[in-house]
Amino acid sequence: MVLLLLLLLPGLPAAADLENQVRKLIANANLRDTTVSVLLYDLAGDTAIVGIDPDRAMTPASNMKVITTAAALDRLGATFTFSTDLDLIEPSADVTDGDNAEATPAPPDLVLRGSGDPALGDDVLLAALDLEPDDVLDRWVDAIEQTGHTEIDTLWMDDRVFDRAYVHPTWPDNQLDKWYCAQVAGINFHGNVLDILYLPTLRGEAPTVQVYPWFPRLSTVNRAVTGQHDAFWIQRDPTANRFTFGGEVRNARSEPLRTTVYDPPMFLGELLRYRLGQRGITVDRVDHPSAETPPVSGTTLYRVNTTLAGVLDRTNQDSHNLFAEALLKRLGFELTGQPGTFESGAAAVRMFLQERLGTRVQPAITKVVDGSGLSKENVTTARVLVETLRYLHRNDELRDVFRSSLAVAGETGTLRRRAKNVTGATVHAKSGYINGVSALSGYLVFADAGAPRGERVYAFSMIFNGFRPPVTNTTLKQTQDRLLEAFVDALKPEAVASY
Repeated sequence: MVLLLLLLLPGLPAAADLENQVRKLIANANLRDTTVSVLLYDLAGDTAIVGIDPDRAMTPASNMKVITTAAALDRLGATFTFSTDLDLIEPSADVTDGDNAEATPAPPDLVLRGSGDPALGDDVLLAALDLEPDDVLDRWVDAIEQTGHTEIDTLWMDDRVFDRAYVHPTWPDNQLDKWYCAQVAGINFHGNVLDILYLPTLRGEAPTVQVYPWFPRLSTVNRAVTGQHDAFWIQRDPTANRFTFGGEVRNARSEPLRTTVYDPPMFLGELLRYRLGQRGITVDRVDHPSAETPPVSGTTLYRVNTTLAGVLDRTNQDSHNLFAEALLKRLGFELTGQPGTFESGAAAVRMFLQERLGTRVQPAITKVVDGSGLSKENVTTARVLVETLRYLHRNDELRDVFRSSLAVAGETGTLRRRAKNVTGATVHAKSGYINGVSALSGYLVFADAGAPRGERVYAFSMIFNGFRPPVTNTTLKQTQDRLLEAFVDALKPEAVASY
């Protein structure tokens, strides 16, 4: 016992000094009435180093994605793959025109059967394969063309893996046309958004507006004018794919503006119908199957697969809300065997917390409303986030896939311009922001030849709630980065050796 005390005592003052330093940094940031919760945890020693109100119930913003992706990885497994199948359904009977007419083959149906893949037609993941969303469409059309059929009766968009509540009722009504509020469906394509580019023409005349994906049945009205300012706007009908462009344009737009589409499966169905028509293949109608319609087996013409690892990367590195919500609903489907919903997905996440963390935290503190953290009604704690990170770090099958999905400070994703003064450790983390909420949670990784796997790893979470001007998210990101610098400076091998 005496030897144990002698070994532990040198570290205690250093931990206390670091917590005092953290408190001073927060005080000096002049965050006013902002509520702060911070936890820094030594994963090897299984002990907290800094703890500032770590059990306070907080709104996590996009740090909710840490919990959602952890639950998905735990439930689905690191090797899980989303699949989208294009099936040909041959008719059961021929068609005749009159009693004496010769029977002619009835046209077949097509079924595009989704599994909730949020990455179908995703331009970022496709670019890594030197592909574009059009390549996916072309491969479907090629496969259908090769059957020799020139007429299709019905193109069924079988999205029944999820329900058709495409948006959560607590999401901000005035932002539902923004890319980060994209509708969540059993079949998704291109992030369920339109890319909009514009090019000025003569002053006073309408600019050229380029839309992708586009098809003739897409309703667009261009009321914008070329002028002296860039004040272009997009308005979508809340219940249809009708878009109005307005405002003023001065310079050509090089990066696309993005606006959400309505009813993503039907949007994709109409797009595919148009692309087939360009090859001389007519489609009589596009429709959803009803909930009561039994699945029909056919010949699979083409299958698109997406790895869970790829989906996790887009969810965490790029903080893509659609991807997180698709994971949540897929968890609901896995749990119930029924179309995944926000509610059943939330139940699956709560079950994950209870089963995996229940002996170390109080799962009831966490309120799961959506998967992305867009809703202000989500609630969790810094301790729950750190314990989630701890669980994944200790799981040999899940650890590397999860950690690689996080952004790296100064290098990738939402952190590529963050914490550039942090040296001596690698920061793998998830940022988070909604109005009044800023958060950052993840790992600090130090190279250490004498440690398991050649590294020492710490988990951290810092959540800030209730800030308002003059305190901004920029203020809080700077504070978070200073806290990271303090963590790393105190935990560097040379600093630890000097304790």
